Amino acid sequence: MKLISFYAWALVVGTVVGAGIFGIPYALAQSSFYLGILYICVLAFAVTIVHLCLAEITLRTQAKLHLVGYIKKYLGVKAGVLMTFIMVVALPSALLIYMILGGQFLANIFGGASYAWSLVFLFLAGSLILVGSRPVPKTDLVMSGLLVLMMILVLIWAWPKICFDNLSSFNLSASFLPYGIVLFSLIGNMAILELKDLFKKEFKTKRGGIQMRQVIVLGTLVPALLYIVFALAVVGVSGSQTSTEAIGGLRSFLGQPIVIIVSIFGFLAVFISFMVFARALKKMLYLDYQISQKWGLALALGLPLVAFLAGLRNFIVIIGFTGVLLSGLEVILILLAFLYARRRKKSERQPEMVLKIPSWLVYCLIAIFVLGIIYQIYYFVK
Repeated sequence: MKLISFYAWALVVGTVVGAGIFGIPYALAQSSFYLGILYICVLAFAVTIVHLCLAEITLRTQAKLHLVGYIKKYLGVKAGVLMTFIMVVALPSALLIYMILGGQFLANIFGGASYAWSLVFLFLAGSLILVGSRPVPKTDLVMSGLLVLMMILVLIWAWPKICFDNLSSFNLSASFLPYGIVLFSLIGNMAILELKDLFKKEFKTKRGGIQMRQVIVLGTLVPALLYIVFALAVVGVSGSQTSTEAIGGLRSFLGQPIVIIVSIFGFLAVFISFMVFARALKKMLYLDYQISQKWGLALALGLPLVAFLAGLRNFIVIIGFTGVLLSGLEVILILLAFLYARRRKKSERQPEMVLKIPSWLVYCLIAIFVLGIIYQIYYFVK
């Protein structure tokens, strides 16, 4: 693999692997480990196609746009407004998820109530952003590196104590639980938007499009494999006692030292991500809604705080809701834009990578995501 391909692959992996990984073991422990593996495999296939479709959209478009821009260009202003709404809700939701996780990791390290530590987490992150501290360069790569190290540590310590009987439970009433969490954990659209520029030189050769396709496929499937291995290690050890953030429940099986070490890695990863997402939300509010930097920062920190104080503290529920509704709507819009963009009259340039997938398969994927959204709404309403 060439250096540029490796960097592009690492960028995709670093964007995909995020907070969602901590919710997967709990979701599988509460429903069914093997059903959860099926969710991961099927959704990894579906999201790989979504990522490839998004990449082709960028290659068929002359200008470089944000995701909202592509949706607006091919599906119209109303669809663009819907995508903007999704982003406005998704970013504060992600910040809330990181805030909750950060509190749980700090509680694992120092003891005490995770509720109080979540407020400390928000105060620390907000203070650093306020004084102008910037995240480390290539943040996605750093975060994914920390998470991969964490998974390796868990696997090494857990492997001798894995009990395969812990993987055999099945709870029909929770069988839909992994869907939203897994979907949320596999989406890496922001990285896909950067690949067109990264492969600009490679597109001068015939292999540029092939290399880009390989990067997208491997960049989506490798995280799926990591999720399976991590879930096997955690659920295989803690079984029904798996905690919502996956790590705390290992204490009575692997000991406090490993829980503290792994929680430190997890804390650093979500802390860096929180700062990046908070800055992204502040920037979006400034560029799209002309909200000043000061008020943008206040909203970026205030929205998750208000939601947290209002009682939205269940990490699993929030990440599942975000995955099914927001990520589901996002991928539906991307697939519809792809179908529209690949019509010859609507394509602005000849793409270096062309997907040879039938339209009926794309419509089937859209139907699956629509059904997922309908079921999630029914689940919350009933």
